[in-house]
Amino acid sequence: MGRSARPSKRPREAPIEPADRLALLLSDVQAKTGFRIADDLTSIGPNETFRQWCERLGRAGLKVDGKPFNLIDRPAMAWVYDQVPSTLAEAHQSMLILRKCAQVGFTILEMLAALYFALKFEPIAVGMFVPTAGLARGKSAMRFMPILRSVQQLHGRLGGVDGACKQRDGGEGNVVMRQLGESILHFLWTSGKTTTESYPMDMVFFDEVQEMLIADMEKVLERTSASQFKFTLMGSTANWPEADIDFWYQRGSQWRLHTVCPTCGVEEPLDDYFPDCIASDPEYPDRITGEPGDYRYICRAGHWIDDPQRGSWRPDNPDADGRRIKSIHFHQMLSPTISPREVIEAYLNADDRKNFFNRKLGKPYQDPSQIPVTLAHLNACAAEGMGLGLTWKKRGRDAVMGIDQMGAFNVVIIKAALGDGRQAVIHVEEIYSEDPFTGRRPPSAQTGSSCCRRRPPSSSFSPTARPPSLPRTPTASSAK
Repeated sequence: MGRSARPSKRPREAPIEPADRLALLLSDVQAKTGFRIADDLTSIGPNETFRQWCERLGRAGLKVDGKPFNLIDRPAMAWVYDQVPSTLAEAHQSMLILRKCAQVGFTILEMLAALYFALKFEPIAVGMFVPTAGLARGKSAMRFMPILRSVQQLHGRLGGVDGACKQRDGGEGNVVMRQLGESILHFLWTSGKTTTESYPMDMVFFDEVQEMLIADMEKVLERTSASQFKFTLMGSTANWPEADIDFWYQRGSQWRLHTVCPTCGVEEPLDDYFPDCIASDPEYPDRITGEPGDYRYICRAGHWIDDPQRGSWRPDNPDADGRRIKSIHFHQMLSPTISPREVIEAYLNADDRKNFFNRKLGKPYQDPSQIPVTLAHLNACAAEGMGLGLTWKKRGRDAVMGIDQMGAFNVVIIKAALGDGRQAVIHVEEIYSEDPFTGRRPPSAQTGSSCCRRRPPSSSFSPTARPPSLPRTPTASSAK
């Protein structure tokens, strides 16, 4: 009579996933035979994200500007890579905008994204736009091609699926139009009269937006009208407020990294309280000399912060994500290659404050001494006026009127006195006529204006006649 098997006390091993089992088998074969099974870098799985593919390229030897690619010490930028869509559903009619500082690698991200989409969703057409023809050709030849040459499998796809390049320029294709498998990559510029309207495209990318006109960019966006993708990627160093890249950034969700203080746990963007976010620590060793004394990041409560990339990303305008317009702000304090000393000394020694804000903080800047009245000022005045209950009027009494006369075109502004001595704009009108002073009933007849001054074309308007309650010079505020 046989014995029954004694039950084993060993715990059951967890089942191995098929993909992991295959990886173990391949590793075992390679170890026993000495042969390596090449990773197909041109094949991108349906669930492989853009960042995962880029990291796979990095392990295979990808070089950017001659240096090995990796995101190990750049978690803040790695998060930006995660925002690039990886599926058709994510890309469809979406926009990703990066308002950034100088030298943080947006152009590299953009070119890798073009390769990723061209391989994963072929056949597609991707348009990569810069401001000028010279920049487009230089980017194609000096930035893009070295990336492809560093990974032979990618370079082998140039000229068609079988890699049989029959085009000019040494078998690497036309410098402004590269074929990768069945996809086309266009290197174009927005300043050309026809380059913004020449080719149908599935995706359009904009680099160096600070030198582009919004109208030209809108023409380019029409190139994707018939596509199922309609994805837009753009990035640029900041320039002017409410213009170029800031115009698009303000339309988006405005994600910013809130750096966490390791002591008090408070999270806040460092640029919100710059330059107070950097202070001198007499005991901290200098990063170059090793001698005591160097600059460090600091929270508002006075605690030191040595890892400005640690924190959480949060949107200032989250509703825009629902409209699929994601915008991101990225400043140099998030770069591992730039020290607090470099940032603060650049600020203290800056001859051009605008250049510092644009290229270090990645923020638009406008010198108020050069442009005294901006759209933001006017909006603030309008908001204050509406808060006081002011409304536009067609009739009124005890008002003053100023006329900017320009030949057959008059601009009329009528103001009324407020109880506190300020003025309020109650009527603005443009009058077009061969004789705009007699071509229609003047607004002064309807508002009882006590002053009407005609400005000859060569002179300047200055209201001199006024009711006693009005100040001699109009205030800068249109609502005051």
